[in-house]
Amino acid sequence: AGIVTNTNHSNVGIAWQKRPWMRSLPSTDGIEAILKTTGRRTKTDPPRSVGTSRTKPTKRRGDPPPPFAVGRIVIEAFDDVASKASENFRSLVTGKEKWRENGQTTAVSWLPFFRVEKRFVCQTGDFVNDDGTGGESIYGGKFNDEQAALKLKHASAGVVGMANSGKNSNTSQFYITFGACPQLDGKHVVFGQVVDGLDVLELMEATGASEDGAPREIFRVENCGVL
Repeated sequence: AGIVTNTNHSNVGIAWQKRPWMRSLPSTDGIEAILKTTGRRTKTDPPRSVGTSRTKPTKRRGDPPPPFAVGRIVIEAFDDVASKASENFRSLVTGKEKWRENGQTTAVSWLPFFRVEKRFVCQTGDFVNDDGTGGESIYGGKFNDEQAALKLKHASAGVVGMANSGKNSNTSQFYITFGACPQLDGKHVVFGQVVDGLDVLELMEATGASEDGAPREIFRVENCGVL
């Protein structure tokens, strides 16, 4: 499938905190169990997917060092094939909607990328717990997959899609690919594409990614909006 274009662009600023003050190990809970309890993959593991966690990962906290700006990522939203996911994301980055489950107005500013995995994806959007165990939507809890968006391919770096815990389980968590990820095709709603800032993604992968997805450096989202 080709890239669907329109004029809806969201701005996502990225901040970097050197010497990570929090490390999160992805859970094995997702639409397909892809990590062993050690967080390491083996040759017998099934293909990777992007799941939302149900159990809290291990954290290490302390006083965070001051972050500094890395750059800006501009994401084009595919309203015509993923209208629900696009509006959910747009509301998240602007904070303009109340999230129905807790009645709080929120935005993704200062959310950490709790998963940064080499040759795969970076994942964020858990404004509830910051670690992949939480997430909500503007539609009340989870919302269904959009069939046309499931047909779009993860053919390159910069594809933006919804993380989930199975069919029709989208919330606020989303991911951005570091490269082609055909194993995600048909399993996740693709609702956008990075149109500016691929160099920021390359920096994140080079400095913060690990084989098991536990961030080696902490990257956070800040200063979001709609262009």
